[in-house]
Amino acid sequence: MATSTAPAKISFDEYLAREAEAKFKSEYRSGEVFAMAGGTPSHSELQGSIISLLRLNKPSGCRVFTSDLKIFAPAVNEGMYPDASLVCGELDFYRGRNDVILNPMLVVEVLSPSTRDYDLGMKASFYRTIASLATLLLVDSERRWIQRQSRQPDASGHWILTEFSDPGQTVWMDGNRQIGVADIYDGIL
Repeated sequence: MATSTAPAKISFDEYLAREAEAKFKSEYRSGEVFAMAGGTPSHSELQGSIISLLRLNKPSGCRVFTSDLKIFAPAVNEGMYPDASLVCGELDFYRGRNDVILNPMLVVEVLSPSTRDYDLGMKASFYRTIASLATLLLVDSERRWIQRQSRQPDASGHWILTEFSDPGQTVWMDGNRQIGVADIYDGIL
């Protein structure tokens, strides 16, 4: 009788050591490592658009990061590379490392056909466990559609899900600065 064995699980620290030597990016999911797929031109262009818009509209004291900075969600033991992130105030690094943070205020994922279901489901739920996270933006790369998940400012811990597709809608704002659907998709779709 043949038996199958599950791959051995590794710690997040073991993953980080392997990732430092790897020739490609991978994400960490509860002890398992998953290679990341490359992006399409529209995915890459949307990511660049969002990063530029966030840089132009970020609140004072905040910093914008690309997909090269990992985020770790300790409550669910998940390490992820978002397409963009925003941190306000001091960076909270995982165990003093300068390549993994614990405190994003805003995270952006650009959805691809191969990752859409995971990003909208499990990955979004992992991000929502991060105490500092106030907003999660999920941006479709094949059609003009954005889902914003926003943490309620009260102590309830509830999240509000809002969908946007109209070019006149505002997806994110801080004070007088705002980012709209038309801004994100300008010249892309």
